[in-house]
Amino acid sequence: MKPFDRLRKLFGSIGRGEHRDGADDGMISCEEAKTRLFEFLDGELAEISHDEVERHVELCKACYPRLQFERHFLDALQAAEDRGTASPELKDRILKVLAKESANDSF
Repeated sequence: MKPFDRLRKLFGSIGRGEHRDGADDGMISCEEAKTRLFEFLDGELAEISHDEVERHVELCKACYPRLQFERHFLDALQAAEDRGTASPELKDRILKVLAKESANDSF
């Protein structure tokens, strides 16, 4: 199970109108928003794509927590880079997530 799947479980089930995989309202799907998320955060999307992702994550209760997680993760990486090394706490957290992922993938 991937870390984002774990987060999804933590936030519980998604009610009607809160999850946008159907994209029947003209919005992009959750999957499409997820594939563009890093480019969105890095400011590397064309204006229309940027606006589509921004609109999706602002309205989708399933994707907004993922956006916040990614922002915090990138901020932590930037802080580690600015210091020249990752803090022992950050290293510990990353290694624990990787170990759990490896354990889950082996089944």
